Amino acid sequence: MHKVAVIGPLGSGKSEIVRICSEMDFPTVSADHIAKMLLELPGIAHDDVVQAFPGAVDDRGRIDRHRLAQDVFHDHDHLKLLESIIHPHVWQIVTSFFMECENKNEEICFVEVSAPDDSIKTRFDEMWCVTASHAIREQRCVERGMTAEDFALRNDFQESHIDFEDLSSRTIVNEGSKEDLVHAIQSMCSDLAEIRGQ
Repeated sequence: MHKVAVIGPLGSGKSEIVRICSEMDFPTVSADHIAKMLLELPGIAHDDVVQAFPGAVDDRGRIDRHRLAQDVFHDHDHLKLLESIIHPHVWQIVTSFFMECENKNEEICFVEVSAPDDSIKTRFDEMWCVTASHAIREQRCVERGMTAEDFALRNDFQESHIDFEDLSSRTIVNEGSKEDLVHAIQSMCSDLAEIRGQ
């Protein structure tokens, strides 16, 4: 089975790519959504984050993800601490997803990965990097409720700490229509099928 990670900077359209892949009947999962679930649901990961980041907890004992983001995107050590708590649980769930796909004899599966690091190269066969201009990405994020200041903070952090170009195997420019994305994905999947059939 061919494991594909969908990566790219903030607002590039990773979720849209994965959504289209799902509509095309490919198995998909989002590591970002898994991480959000772990932060929202009581359990080992949630409780460890509460203990490590008490300032990010609201009056009802829930993790305020905005406060948490403000903390970790201002302090790289804090981000590393958060990742050390959350990522092992995320990858455990992703590994279960891979096993399920293998059991179903799937040929290709896709995982949206918002915060890739060098270890991603050992987990996936390919990394598809989704890109778009800074202005388009900012507009998308603001339209879905993020402030321009939050976008700038997170985007600057990503640019300083993640080299998407170095990690990527293939690139999708997402500045057109959904039909353009569907065509690009179909073309890349056809290439994969030819490679795997050789």
